[in-house]
Amino acid sequence: MGHEVVRVTPAQLVRAPAGYSLYQRITVTNAAATLASLLSGGVLPKIPVPNVSGPAGSFYSFKFVDLSSETDPASIKVRYTDDGQTTPTATLGFVIPAEPSFVRIPADAQDIKLISAGANVNIQVKLGIGGITTGEN
Repeated sequence: MGHEVVRVTPAQLVRAPAGYSLYQRITVTNAAATLASLLSGGVLPKIPVPNVSGPAGSFYSFKFVDLSSETDPASIKVRYTDDGQTTPTATLGFVIPAEPSFVRIPADAQDIKLISAGANVNIQVKLGIGGITTGEN
């Protein structure tokens, strides 16, 4: 999959590059799913890095994610795992807090999995840029 970090940005971008958004609203159901599959288009966005070239193109990589539930966890919990291996269940994984609080997950966005312990729940998502990759994100 060609994950070669060619440069690391020391801090998160304050602004998304023109034409791209780092924020999305997703719906989590009672069937475990990867974060990427719940995003618009079912994949992590590919945001090209301007003025930087590589053999397969250069793209921003997402190294953290902020998540906030629109539903109080006292009524319906949404749980997540971030190791890329463990599937969350109604009783396994960390609980996403309700707005205005959020949880920052310092992991590759592609490794995050989510599940609702009840009805569908809307989650606010912010992808955090933490570097640049050549090839696929």
